[in-house]
Amino acid sequence: MNDNRSKNQPRVRKFPSEPAGEKGPGRASKGGRKKEELLREMGNRLRQIRLEKNWTQDKMAECLGITKAFYGKIERGESSIALEKLALLNETMDIDLNYLITGETIPVLPINFQDVPREKRYSMEQLIKYAVSLASAKEE
Repeated sequence: MNDNRSKNQPRVRKFPSEPAGEKGPGRASKGGRKKEELLREMGNRLRQIRLEKNWTQDKMAECLGITKAFYGKIERGESSIALEKLALLNETMDIDLNYLITGETIPVLPINFQDVPREKRYSMEQLIKYAVSLASAKEE
């Protein structure tokens, strides 16, 4: 090796999509908001959900398999939560990940497609898509 790294020190690669000066926690997201702001908002929503369920930070941390101190950092927006922990929140505690991440809820219609005869399901899907397009169309 002709650089000053030791044999055990990994080489740090810079990806083309990450220009100099734009990496790290202060980088703005695609929506223009900074990572810190997104983490803080998500942490606040997680705290709100925890309080609504009357759970302690200890109980949440135990359920996620992390320390209480680390869980506290997540709620304060000082640390991010791993993808597998998000999946665990959704699966075991029925937490809506879309709401947790974005603050927006997506309404769910209680439609059981198994009750609709197979030959009519396509027509039903097309009707739903048409209704959605009508509802989202701009009025002139």
